[in-house]
Amino acid sequence: MKRIRTILAKIFSLLLLFGIGQIGNSNAYFSDTATVTGNTVTTGYWEEEESVPPQVVVINEVMWMGSTVNSHDEWIELRNITSQPVDIGQWTIENATSSHGVLHIPASKTIPANGYFLIANYPETSANSALNVGVDEVNASLSLANSGNGNLVLKDRDGNIIDQAKGDPDWPAGFSDGTSAGPHKSMERNDSPGDGLSAASWHTCINVACNDTTYWDAEGNNYGTPKAANLSENDSSLNLQEESQEQGAEQTSQDGEDEEIVEEDSSQPADPEPEEDSQESVLPEEPEVEQEAPILQEDLEVPPSPEPQIEETTGEIINEN
Repeated sequence: MKRIRTILAKIFSLLLLFGIGQIGNSNAYFSDTATVTGNTVTTGYWEEEESVPPQVVVINEVMWMGSTVNSHDEWIELRNITSQPVDIGQWTIENATSSHGVLHIPASKTIPANGYFLIANYPETSANSALNVGVDEVNASLSLANSGNGNLVLKDRDGNIIDQAKGDPDWPAGFSDGTSAGPHKSMERNDSPGDGLSAASWHTCINVACNDTTYWDAEGNNYGTPKAANLSENDSSLNLQEESQEQGAEQTSQDGEDEEIVEEDSSQPADPEPEEDSQESVLPEEPEVEQEAPILQEDLEVPPSPEPQIEETTGEIINEN
């Protein structure tokens, strides 16, 4: 029995060493718990930690300048770009509070499939809010600087960077003329999100439909689409998609015209090219015909004319009479 246990212990040691060597740099780990019962050895099992793939959620819209109601009426909208709900509980957003602090999203918060999640400084029912849509997370610590805010960094509960929004040194889009009553236009992400740290991935909300009561308490100088798809026509990614679709339609039309031309050509009874060849083959023979004509005339003039014979015969008949 002692010998059997020694052998089993050696087997367990080898399996354990093999397992450690396979772990590498990943989120997987090997359970090193072992149980020896009689002649049976339980060596453990592999477990894979669930990790969130990059850019399942993006920072989609930022109202960094506040609203006409209150300069602190700021909000950040997250967008789930997958067809599955995403649990964002205990996620964080860096540089989203005063003094470049970290905003914490509470546990048990979820974004529905292809949905939106709105984080605002005030609830929509507050007198300080111009919003006419429900807020998913009210966080009074939310504070965004109009200039020099720093990049917004969205991280999951394990500290993995999920997405970022350019805010360093300044916001690449959005607008405020610096007055409380003037235009306040949000910074919107392109429909094709791209790299959030690239200025080309953002545009200013300018569509007139962005300031109606679908999103705001009253029509006015607040522009944005909280908890809804971005609408602005200056979205460069949408322009590229439209151009690509137009080019595809033009190419399809051209292909159809080419097919019609081919069909028409195939329906013609004869190919014009052989006719040109036949004309070219006749042309060299014309000089030969012209040269033969004079020769025939000379041949006719050389032999004696038959008229004298006729005159002689006539004479003979006259003499006989």
